[in-house]
Amino acid sequence: MPLHFSFNKNFLSGRQYYISEGERIVIRTAFITDIPQIVSLLQSIQITTDNLDDKLSKTHKDSFERRGGFFVVWNAAELASFMEDVNNLFLVAVSRDKGKEVIIGFLWCRLDLDNILVSDWKLENKILGNYQTKKFNMAMEKRQVFTAVECAVQPNYHGIGIAYSIIHEMYNWLWGKGYLFAVLQIYIIHGEYQNENFIKRDLPNGASINHIKKYGAICIKKALLPDQIVGHRRFKIGADVFLLDLEYAIKKLKELITNYVVAK
Repeated sequence: MPLHFSFNKNFLSGRQYYISEGERIVIRTAFITDIPQIVSLLQSIQITTDNLDDKLSKTHKDSFERRGGFFVVWNAAELASFMEDVNNLFLVAVSRDKGKEVIIGFLWCRLDLDNILVSDWKLENKILGNYQTKKFNMAMEKRQVFTAVECAVQPNYHGIGIAYSIIHEMYNWLWGKGYLFAVLQIYIIHGEYQNENFIKRDLPNGASINHIKKYGAICIKKALLPDQIVGHRRFKIGADVFLLDLEYAIKKLKELITNYVVAK
């Protein structure tokens, strides 16, 4: 069970930012009516048969190592079901185009660890040190740890602080509600099964790893995930599981977003 607090789905009604390109964005709670645009955003980052070779490349600008990508994209019905669950929180970053709202960023957090496939969460001192290990294990007992499930930014808006801004808003709000740590997993493509052979790939989502390390992420575990299939090709997938101390992460995120945006 997550922490108990007075929950309001409209916990963020519309925080405004002015990004470095001079464009205003609004970060707010996602609504059911946003689902079609959220699905389109996720599909723009999905790994498909059309872009698979580019994603597996070591040099392509949109490779998995440089840009990441989702093997599975939730459909509209699934997202609607998730939004009805009070353990899920969704934020969107919204721009305007010809008077219409355009969703350019998306963040989903869950108030438990159900999305992370790790059986034992008890950490050893050698990973974090005595103080942080004790703090995390106590937070686990008190259910003060949540999962950062998915974050996506429309490809044309990469590199201008959208992800930092939307993550800061979510984490800062959850910190105010008593949460102390975030856990998230970053995928790695271990390899590909070809007939009777296994072709080793070892492709981490380097861009995401570099991103989260800027605000203090520490790798605490490794997990093996179910194989993923793209077209007729099957891949062995794993994940590095990272831990974020919210107090430190919020401080660093605030510093990072000042390089891109001014909150209003």
